[in-house]
Amino acid sequence: MRALLPTGFLAFRLPDKAVEMYTVNMLEGQSDSRKPSFVVTSFNEERRRLYCHLNTPTDQFIVDYFWDGAQVDETSKNHYLTMVEKAIAEIKNGILHKVVLSRNKHFTIGNDFDLEKAFLTLCEAYPHCFVCCVSTTEIGTWLGASPELILRKTEDIIETFSLAGTKQVADKTAWGEKEKEEQSIVTRYILEVLKQNSLTSDIPYPTSELYMGDLRHMVTHFKANIPDDFDEQKFLANLSPTPAVCGFPKAEAMQFILENEDYFRYYYTGNWGIQSPSELHLYVNLRCMQLYKNKGILYAGAGITSDSDPQKEWLETEAKMKLLGNLLLGD
Repeated sequence: MRALLPTGFLAFRLPDKAVEMYTVNMLEGQSDSRKPSFVVTSFNEERRRLYCHLNTPTDQFIVDYFWDGAQVDETSKNHYLTMVEKAIAEIKNGILHKVVLSRNKHFTIGNDFDLEKAFLTLCEAYPHCFVCCVSTTEIGTWLGASPELILRKTEDIIETFSLAGTKQVADKTAWGEKEKEEQSIVTRYILEVLKQNSLTSDIPYPTSELYMGDLRHMVTHFKANIPDDFDEQKFLANLSPTPAVCGFPKAEAMQFILENEDYFRYYYTGNWGIQSPSELHLYVNLRCMQLYKNKGILYAGAGITSDSDPQKEWLETEAKMKLLGNLLLGD
C-alpha cells in the first residue's frame, strides 16, 4: 500500500512554458498514473523514487518544509583534488573509463533572501531549462535549473540526450580531446541502452552546443518511436544515472563515487520532473541548491578522464556553482 506523506509545495516551469504552482501530497512507491505528479529520484540511497500528486493550483509561494536531517559536510579543496588524482590513476589502470566527481559548498542564507524571487530569477535567466522549487518534509527544500533532459515521453515518441564536456562561453577554442571523449562515452552508452530496449533513434546523431549562463556544453539529441512492449521503468533503470553524472562502467563508477566522495548527494544528480497520463518530462537535477532554515548547499561536479587536470576540474565545479551562486546570492 502506498503511504501518504506530508503535504508540500511545488513550483516549476517546463522549458519555454508558463510557471505552475501547486500544493502537493507525496507518495512513496508507485504513483497513480491517472493523476499529474511531480517525480523525484535520488542519486544514491538505492535510487529512491518519490511522487507528489499535484493537488490544488495556488498563487502563493509556500515554503515551510526544511529538512531536519543531518547536513552534509562541505567538501574541502584538498579532498577534491586528491579524489580526482585517485580517479585518474584508476582510469589509467583500466578500472574506469570516466567518473563524475562532485562536491558541495555551504553558504549562509540572509534575512533578505527571497526564495520566490530566486525561483523567478532562474526562470527568466534560463528560459530553456526545467526550473523547479520543491518543499516537503520528506525531502526538504530544493531549488534548481536543469538543461539536461533524461526522458521526454509522449504517446508514441521518446526523447533524451547526452550532455557532457564544458567550456566557458568566452572560450572560443575548439573542443579538445578530453571533452570529446566525455561526450563520446555518454553518447555510446545511450545508444546501447536504446538498443537494449528495442528503441531505434534517428541517424545521424548530430552533436551541437547547449548554453547555460557563462557555460557551454556538448549535446547530442536522440528521438525514437515507442514500441508496443516498451517498459518505461526498465528503460529508466537502464539509462539513469548516465555517464554524464556517474561515469563508465556504471557499477564501477558508482562504487568509486560512494567510496570516495565525502558526502551523500541525495537528490543532486537524481532525476526530477512532471508526469501526466499522456506525457513525462524528466530532467537531471543538475544545477541546484538545497536549502535549510538559515543556510544552503550548492552542488556541482566534473567529468574525470585520463586527460583531466585536477586544478582545472576544481575550477569547472566553481564555474558551475556560480551559475546559481552569482545569480541568486551575489557570490
